[in-house]
Amino acid sequence: VPQNSIPDKKVTLSLEEGEAYMGKGVMFKGFTTNGTIPGPTIIVDEGDIVEFTVENKGKVPHGASIHSAYTQTSKYLGKIEPGQSKKFLFKTTYPGVFMYHCAPGGHAIPMHILFGQYGMMVVKPKKKFKMEQILNKKPDVEIYLTQHEWYASGKDAIEGKPIYVTFNGKLFRYVEEPIKAKPGDYIRINFLNVGPNLL
Repeated sequence: VPQNSIPDKKVTLSLEEGEAYMGKGVMFKGFTTNGTIPGPTIIVDEGDIVEFTVENKGKVPHGASIHSAYTQTSKYLGKIEPGQSKKFLFKTTYPGVFMYHCAPGGHAIPMHILFGQYGMMVVKPKKKFKMEQILNKKPDVEIYLTQHEWYASGKDAIEGKPIYVTFNGKLFRYVEEPIKAKPGDYIRINFLNVGPNLL
């Protein structure tokens, strides 16, 4: 879309090096998005014009690749130098669950993903899901679930040997904070497999 378009939604992501709390007293030193691993879940509607601002608050180049945009966003948001920011507007033309991640360029892209800079973006469809049409209601419980791995070294990542696999960034999250539903509830799970190695 023209870059002077009026956006329906605005998103700002702050990228930097830092620590994230994994639960059970464990800290992970890596790369964060808005101070967390994974980054925030972004929810928009099909047809929205989204203004995406990416700020580099770190000490190395960062950037962004947004898989819900029907274009190569890293050419607009890639390789943002420390202390700089870039902005890009796009229209969400296809509904679904998409990954966004740091994209400073070249070989650094998988490294920044391994270190934790990624998140989920959901584009809600204009047309109701079939189950919503049948039941004539929205889900009783809607879950946003990102699966991802944590590695102690690059060697472990290449060999696919994570120290932890978590859902939404926390060890034993759904043991300590179970998702509550009743028999007969209509449940929707928005699932993103970040990996980068395991499903």
